[in-house]
Amino acid sequence: MRIWAFEAPTTELLLLGAAGVVAAAALAGLCSLSAGAAMALCWALTIGGAGWAAWRWGRDRDLCAADRITLARAFATSVAAAGAVSAPELSPQALWFLAGLATAALITDGVDGYVARRNGATSEFGARIDREVDAFTTLVLAILVFRLGRADAWVLAAGAMRYVFVAAGLVWPWLRATLPPSRRRQAVCVVQVGTLVACIPPLLPASWTAGVLAVALLTLCYSFLRDVLTLWRGRFRPAMDAAAPVGSAARLS
Repeated sequence: MRIWAFEAPTTELLLLGAAGVVAAAALAGLCSLSAGAAMALCWALTIGGAGWAAWRWGRDRDLCAADRITLARAFATSVAAAGAVSAPELSPQALWFLAGLATAALITDGVDGYVARRNGATSEFGARIDREVDAFTTLVLAILVFRLGRADAWVLAAGAMRYVFVAAGLVWPWLRATLPPSRRRQAVCVVQVGTLVACIPPLLPASWTAGVLAVALLTLCYSFLRDVLTLWRGRFRPAMDAAAPVGSAARLS
């Protein structure tokens, strides 16, 4: 798909964006205008973010199967955003539908990376949109759980934490350094999203819900604290490496 003289997934993203708008319009007709608008806004943000990532990191490639799986998860998140707007009036059947949709998205969260590695299609573009879809999904689900009255406003911290971290990186550049891959980080993400999903339907006793969400949030705070400490220690490493004798550097390499 040649757009603006380079190969890029722009055309497919535009088609996906148009399809999402049509789906949002249908949802507005079936449910409410506000629900359709919420879905359309979230999908537009997704497509816009993916388009920017494609321009920045994916100019020389089209969308692969793994990227499409990630975008399918983002579409499910957009539907959940519509549910968050209508949350107080949602029926138990609608809540179970949203929980099932979010569960499917959670399961496929590990599928896109596997498909990318299996097909030799791993890329910075795919990693970026996967990470941002994860963060956006957590935010939308936290809003949905809050709107359902499962917990007070503190539960929104689970969805806001990633964006606070990114904003802090604008003030302290050392927070923008690359973190090494971490199984702990992946596990905590799954636990956090899974806990939010479990609290959507009328499944857990009301007396348990806030406690379960609080434990998941504390786990997420611990994970972010570990990453911040890792980056804090790493900020001194370039200066130490520059001051090291050549012989020492040779022994370490």
